[in-house]
Amino acid sequence: MNLDSIAFLNRQLAALLIDGVPLEGALRQVAAELRGPLREELTSLESDLSRGVPLVEAIERRRLPRTPSKRPHDCTAGCSPPSSIRPSSSLWESGSARWRVG
Repeated sequence: MNLDSIAFLNRQLAALLIDGVPLEGALRQVAAELRGPLREELTSLESDLSRGVPLVEAIERRRLPRTPSKRPHDCTAGCSPPSSIRPSSSLWESGSARWRVG
């Protein structure tokens, strides 16, 4: 998956969250449009969250493209998921971000 595709996926997810779709539902909708390992990871992420696994822990379990930060944003500390997703999409669009799977 190239950087533009990752940025598009982040924008889709952020838009759904801003529109009031719960995170689990937004992940389900975005994953439905994907194929391959990323779809499996997003589906597993949604499942973990539905079972009550904290967001940071659920993200760390997954093999997802990461932003340059060492740890995903902890939205339990008072931020909203859209506010933590939108900044990462601009990193992908800039082309300067390096990401890893795993």
